[in-house]
Amino acid sequence: MQSEFDLIRSHPDKGADLAGRHISTEAYVDVIRGHHRWYDGSRGYPGNFDISKSPYKTIIDIVSVADCLDAATDGVGRSYRPGKTIDDFQKELAEGAGTRYAPYMTGLFSEPAIRDDMVYLLEKGREELYKDTYFLLKDLLKK
Repeated sequence: MQSEFDLIRSHPDKGADLAGRHISTEAYVDVIRGHHRWYDGSRGYPGNFDISKSPYKTIIDIVSVADCLDAATDGVGRSYRPGKTIDDFQKELAEGAGTRYAPYMTGLFSEPAIRDDMVYLLEKGREELYKDTYFLLKDLLKK
C-alpha cells in the first residue's frame, strides 16, 4: 500500500499526465510537473524532472513560491498545524533564496503594493474563496 506522502509526491506527475491529454492544458505540463522541485534542482519531486531544461522555468519558480506561500500560511484548510505569518514565510524565502527558491522572488515581498495584495489574498481572500467553494459544492450536491 502506498504511503500518504508517496501519494502526495505523485501529484505533480499525475497532474502533468492529465494536463497533457488536453489541448487546452498541455502547455502547463512542465509547470505542473516542476512546481515541487527546488530552484537549484537539488531536491523536491519528482526527482527525474530537470526544471533547468524547461522553457517555463521562470513560471515554475513563481508557481513554486506561490504554492509554498499558500501552504505555509494556510491555517484554515490545513488543520495539522497553524499557518505561518507572511513575515515568517518571507524569512524562509530569504534563507532559501538560490537553493529552494528563485533569488529574484525575494524582491517581490519588498514591494509594498505586492505585499499588500498578498496579505489580502492570504487572509480575507482565502476566507472568501473557501466560503465560495463551500457554497458551490453544496449547490452541486443538490443537483
